[in-house]
Amino acid sequence: MLSVLERYGAEVVNASNAEWVNYVSYDGLRTAKREFRLALKQLRLDAMAASLRKIRDFVGDLLYKEFRQRKTYRKIKPIIDLEEGHKVAHLKDILREDDVFSFHIGTEACLSVAGILDYAASGYNGVVNVYPFTCMPSMTTSAVAKPLMNRQRVPYLDVPCDSSVQPGREAAIRTFMYQADEHFKHHGRRTLGQGLRLRMHPGAT
Repeated sequence: MLSVLERYGAEVVNASNAEWVNYVSYDGLRTAKREFRLALKQLRLDAMAASLRKIRDFVGDLLYKEFRQRKTYRKIKPIIDLEEGHKVAHLKDILREDDVFSFHIGTEACLSVAGILDYAASGYNGVVNVYPFTCMPSMTTSAVAKPLMNRQRVPYLDVPCDSSVQPGREAAIRTFMYQADEHFKHHGRRTLGQGLRLRMHPGAT
């Protein structure tokens, strides 16, 4: 998919897989906090202590992952024009501010919806949602994000993938690229570099 988009003149940026890795720890932390509040209401001291240990472990795990991520980007960015991934807490704030989805629903859909909203606000000329065929979180992302992108007039394309050749895929990509090019002509880019830029957000299985 990346090579096809670039063949038609796009500069494609993949969403960071680190977002999902960090989300696993972040979601575990949220669950541990809920368990602690429940144990506190019930005055179950053993459960409270167990929840506090989980909170400590998940906080340490998340901070370490974010530290390693920042260190990796500092080494890579002087060599490659690579944008850093989102912090999970920042994505949660985006959903809370726009009130279009919730972290309480869970799954990677909350990351994808918030990320897509941030890409549009950051000046990207289009968003491609690539996901395995019948992937429910990515279909949820599409149901929420597509109308939002249409409202903001940001080109958006869903690309469900399986092992077969999808009829009309080439025509859909060419149409999307025409829309993205028109968006670039009217709005340009507010990010570094020159030329039309697209964000390809890979959904998880």
